[in-house]
Amino acid sequence: MHAYRPPMRQIGETVRCGIRGGLRTALAALALALTLGMAASPGASAGTFSWTAVAEETIAALNEASLHRAEGDIAQSKRAITRAYFGVFEEQKMEAAMRKMLGESHAFMVERQFSTLRKTVATATPADFTRTVATLAEQLRADALELDALGVPQEVYNAR
Repeated sequence: MHAYRPPMRQIGETVRCGIRGGLRTALAALALALTLGMAASPGASAGTFSWTAVAEETIAALNEASLHRAEGDIAQSKRAITRAYFGVFEEQKMEAAMRKMLGESHAFMVERQFSTLRKTVATATPADFTRTVATLAEQLRADALELDALGVPQEVYNAR
């Protein structure tokens, strides 16, 4: 499991973390995602890689975005969407695996769903936003199951 890398910051920029509820929510969602990811992936155990676990971690961040949207915190919702895409989905190479194994047009469609979430977070109703998150979550779970069934290893997509 790779650690989340925050977006690049300007030198001297102050970074604030609100421990009030956001961090607790994020940690609880991450714990749940890891638990669900391991339970949902047959044969997964500690130390075994699973695309399902990556999908669940991504979905946890998207669910956090829904919570922030429901609370009216658009900025935090956008940050959670960005973290879901860049901090998990792309960082853990699920986007690359999808592009290679499921096709470029399919990967583009999923990326477009992330983009739509970010663009509509301020204008969509909380219920519509949550439905859009649920649709993307369903797609991510299905794709993760397919990647796991194909036995696609994450290491293939590591450039390091």
